Amino acid sequence: MAINANILKRPSDKALFTASAIIFPLVVLIGYFKTYYFRAFFDVPAFGSWLVHLHAVVMTTWVLYFVAQVALVRTKSLKLHMSMGMAGIG
Repeated sequence: MAINANILKRPSDKALFTASAIIFPLVVLIGYFKTYYFRAFFDVPAFGSWLVHLHAVVMTTWVLYFVAQVALVRTKSLKLHMSMGMAGIG
């Protein structure tokens, strides 16, 4: 599989993906801190559906996968990044 060398030379893209990998998980954590992730420590009503929990697990896994993929590119571990990418879509 060929790699486009120009991809690694665009600092604006590197900054965008790095900022996204930092800000997006923080926004998710802050947004769902009280109502989902740390709800055992707060007086909030229980969710009525298992679908909410399934959605939370899938989306949390996706956010962590995104952060891992950005970290792999930043550390130039491109083979592992591509392998994980193919596993993620397959």
